[in-house]
Amino acid sequence: MNVCVLKLGSRICVNSRSTSGGNGETLAIIKLLTTAGINVTAFTKILDKDEVPADFQIKDILKEEVKSEDYDCLLVLNGNANYFGGQDSPSDTKIYEVINNFKGKVFYILCDPNLTLTQVWPSIEKKEWKDTYTKEDVLIQRDDIIYICQPKDVVKYKEHVKKSKIQIKDVIHFPFEKFPLVTMKKDFLNPEECSWDIIYGGTFRSGRREEDMIKFYFGYPEDIKVNMFGKIEEKHFKKNKQGLNMPMFGKAIPYENFNQEMKSGLSTVIIGDALYKQVDDLAQRTYESILCGNVTFIDDSYDKSKRVFTNETLRKFCYVSSRDDVIKKIRFLRENPKHIALIQSLQYTDVMIDINQYCKDFRKIIEENF
Repeated sequence: MNVCVLKLGSRICVNSRSTSGGNGETLAIIKLLTTAGINVTAFTKILDKDEVPADFQIKDILKEEVKSEDYDCLLVLNGNANYFGGQDSPSDTKIYEVINNFKGKVFYILCDPNLTLTQVWPSIEKKEWKDTYTKEDVLIQRDDIIYICQPKDVVKYKEHVKKSKIQIKDVIHFPFEKFPLVTMKKDFLNPEECSWDIIYGGTFRSGRREEDMIKFYFGYPEDIKVNMFGKIEEKHFKKNKQGLNMPMFGKAIPYENFNQEMKSGLSTVIIGDALYKQVDDLAQRTYESILCGNVTFIDDSYDKSKRVFTNETLRKFCYVSSRDDVIKKIRFLRENPKHIALIQSLQYTDVMIDINQYCKDFRKIIEENF
């Protein structure tokens, strides 16, 4: 099977120093495809510094045509076209032209429920450079696009997709949140080497997690050290933080160094946007944290059905409802360091999957929906 892959909102590049998770997510999805025996050709904007990937082809979307007859289907990875400063992003706009003109099945791969496929023509037609394109090429009018999505509640997510004003054929669930189990290896740090009791890496996400960030990462006593690193700063927070001890704020780091930084924390608390909770979407960060050796606490209002863990010990210990819960459990772990290794081992064993079967299941969805 030959598949064409495009990524909205960021370039596809190997070994870049980007701090964006979008590229890493795309490379992970490509890894699932190639592991399942699929030939992948990715089209993106290419820079001279980019390395040639070993397990898939990459072509310049601004210089080479996507020919429908060369591929069994088109996969578009979730994202938003970025017209920074009102300027055109030719590589992103080109993706819309490819979607419209691709003579074959189009799948939209969605990991972040906030990144539905949306129309960009209403924005383009207001720009001075609008005559570079035509409405017929850019406005998506096809109605046969199939979402393969991370949110498990596809009924609710179908309702959400309707807001995008793009007709689709179907929404099918696949647990993309588990792809770190394919792309990462277990790498635990000795707990005595951890610099932080609790760690969080990411972005402020336009405030969509602000209240839960404050609930689980602010207000700890002086003996518990908390670090939030990434594109997130104290000035972002406006709500209910008065009188609470602040975490330390670390800088954004290259994506490939993210897990090394996460390993410096004894634990983390998995939280999610309100939309994640509504459509039952688990974050990849859950499994990354487990593989990094973090004691992975989970907000019990997020994973209400306790999908992450089946082990009863983990269900009792790792699901938390308040800051006080986390404080008690951090102190317990300090007083009982052998319990840290037990939790690490149980977590890893409990979430492991048959990697080849997981990748084959992804391929099966594609094949069954041509």
